[in-house]
Amino acid sequence: MNKVIIPTVVLLVFLLLGGSTANHTFAQKPSWSVIVDRVRVLETTRDELESLLGEYEMEESDSSAADDVEYRLRDATIYALYSQGFCTPSSTHGYNVQQDTIIEFTVEFRKPRPVSSFRLTSGPFDKREIEDVIGLFHYTNDAVGVRFAGSSTELTKLTLFPSVDQESLACSNLKATPKPESKL
Repeated sequence: MNKVIIPTVVLLVFLLLGGSTANHTFAQKPSWSVIVDRVRVLETTRDELESLLGEYEMEESDSSAADDVEYRLRDATIYALYSQGFCTPSSTHGYNVQQDTIIEFTVEFRKPRPVSSFRLTSGPFDKREIEDVIGLFHYTNDAVGVRFAGSSTELTKLTLFPSVDQESLACSNLKATPKPESKL
């Protein structure tokens, strides 16, 4: 994986969350934003995330390709999709990472957040209207694996997903190396 992409994602998310190295006097960041700053898709494990969460309520559901867990915090609900393990020759879904590694991470805000607080106009985000819901949009940056959802004025959801560089780890993208033919 390209090691440059990780600091870029951290800086991008920090800036999008309204982060600054100056003039932050008494403002307290919401608990979800502290967690988002530390989560690395395809690297952070379930144990690492749960140690960051503090107090939460949890609900689990299993799918065929991953484990989906919902964590309810006081100011947000976090959805983490975890790997079920490394790819096998028959894998068509998932990523080639160890079991219980985050493969997608979503924060759903309890109260919508102003679009202006995320500075989406300053980055390379693609804004697309959600086809079946009038007035709702996705703001997506596939290069770094970040998506926001909401209206033109307020956002309700933030999702971290594998970046373009990380897609090479997708089970569907792994190529089986053919065995050399025997010349006996």
